[in-house]
Amino acid sequence: MTSRIYPPAGSFIAPTIYPKSKPNDCVFFLDMMESGGAKLFDQVKGKVGVITQTTAIAERHGLVRYFDGTSDQISFGNVTDADYGTAVSFTHCFWIKQNVGAGTYKYIFSKTGRDELDSVNIGWFWMVTTAGVIRFTMMLDTSRTDLSTAAVTAGVWCHMAVSVNRAGGATGAVLYLNGAAVATGNGLGTTNLTPANTPNLLISKNDTTQLLTGSVGGSFMMFKRALVASEIKVIYESEAAWYGKVTGY
Repeated sequence: MTSRIYPPAGSFIAPTIYPKSKPNDCVFFLDMMESGGAKLFDQVKGKVGVITQTTAIAERHGLVRYFDGTSDQISFGNVTDADYGTAVSFTHCFWIKQNVGAGTYKYIFSKTGRDELDSVNIGWFWMVTTAGVIRFTMMLDTSRTDLSTAAVTAGVWCHMAVSVNRAGGATGAVLYLNGAAVATGNGLGTTNLTPANTPNLLISKNDTTQLLTGSVGGSFMMFKRALVASEIKVIYESEAAWYGKVTGY
C-alpha cells in the first residue's frame, strides 16, 4: 500500500503517515482502506462495526467499501461520542462516491432514534436524495437543521464535512463539499440531540431499509468541536490527490 502524508508540523494535525494514524483530537476514526474483513474498527476507542455483505473493492488509492443498496451495511454499537447532548459542538468528515438509486432516499451514516419520553425523532443522519443531493440533518422533533449540497455527479468521489458550532446561532452549522462551504444553518443552541433509546451508529442505514448505493472511502472522522474552515480544508487537501481533487475521476 502506498503511504500518504498528512500536513506538516504546525497544523492542527500532527505529521503522520496515513492511514495508520489519525488527527490529534479526533474522537472516532474509521479507515475504510482497512475494511477488507468482516469487521471495521474505530482507531480511537476500538469500537467494532459488524460488516454485512459489503464488498471491499480496489481503487487507485487503495480499498474502499462498496454498498449495493439492497442489504449491505455496517453496524456499530451505541457509540456515545456520536451523541450530541445539550450544547455539544461537533464535526464529521468523509469521502463518498454515490450512485443515485431509483425511488428512495439513501442513508450514508446515521445515529437516530426515538425519545421514549416524548416519542419524537431525535439524532442526526447523512443521506443521498434521489436527485443526487447529499444532505446532513440533525433534529429533535420539529427543531431541526437540514443542510444540502447541489446535486453531485454520480460515480465521482467527493469529500463531505459538517462543522456545527452549537453556540453559533443561525449560521452555526456549516456544510462543506470538497473543502468549500456550500450551506449554513442553525446550530440548534442548547437542543439535546442524544436519543434516549441508545441507537447504534450505522453506515448505509437508518432505522429503515433505505440503504446506500455507492462507495465510502478514505476515512470517516468525528470531532467533538466545530472545526474551522481552514481545518476542514487541511483534511480535504491531505487526501484530495488520491480521489481526484474537486472534480473526482
